Amino acid sequence: MKAFSALIAESEAILVDMDGCLIAGQQVLPGAAALIEQAAEKFWLVSNNSSHSADELSRRLGQLGLTIAPQQMLLAGEVVLAEARRCYSTQGMMLLARQSLRTYAASLGIVEDDNQPAVIVLTRDTDLSYQRLSLAIKHLSRGVPLLVANPDLSHPDPDGDPVPETGSLLMLFTSILPQLQYRVIGKPEAGLFQMALAKAHAAPRHSVMIGDNPKTDRDGAEALGIRTFLVGQHPEADAINLNALLNNPLSHVRTEALVNS
Repeated sequence: MKAFSALIAESEAILVDMDGCLIAGQQVLPGAAALIEQAAEKFWLVSNNSSHSADELSRRLGQLGLTIAPQQMLLAGEVVLAEARRCYSTQGMMLLARQSLRTYAASLGIVEDDNQPAVIVLTRDTDLSYQRLSLAIKHLSRGVPLLVANPDLSHPDPDGDPVPETGSLLMLFTSILPQLQYRVIGKPEAGLFQMALAKAHAAPRHSVMIGDNPKTDRDGAEALGIRTFLVGQHPEADAINLNALLNNPLSHVRTEALVNS
């Protein structure tokens, strides 16, 4: 029976989600370092993270003992800012984002304008104030476009409890403005997956995606023809964690997940 290591060797690219796969908060999850080592140059972090720049995240993961170069990362936060820059050029934008992403946006030439924005960009803004939230809703009610980094409602902390994500902020907006139109950039949309495959010079049918969320990781990847494995506590997971995925024959990973659930 084929082991997952054999699948890694046969594949052109190994795409991996971060939260719930590699880490939970500041805790490295079992098998994370081993997968990064085995996949080597085939490893690509494809994450809906919209709190950090790639440089910042690479340093943070390095402090946890996980070595991933910024060039191996496709992050929803960075990509949504690049798309905003492409679509709205030098027009002013309201950025609902942590300071590190706002600094990254400035490096792209993005000009912030909370008063008369051409677009609002929504990421996981952990510093969002009630004042800016109210102002954003006012702009949206008047038809200012909205770009959203990702639709994730939460990601798991080390205890498995939910941590609010960008999608929870989006739901706040839509609860007030039910007819709100917006565009999502991150998973399950195709963009992040396609960017990773292009960087890897890999074909979807010769690539693998590992995630923990059926709606964003599995559905998005499989829509492009990428074989997908789920890890974690979800009932549809193939393995309880990356360690179990790596060390069990492929035909047994689903059974292992059920036994440990």
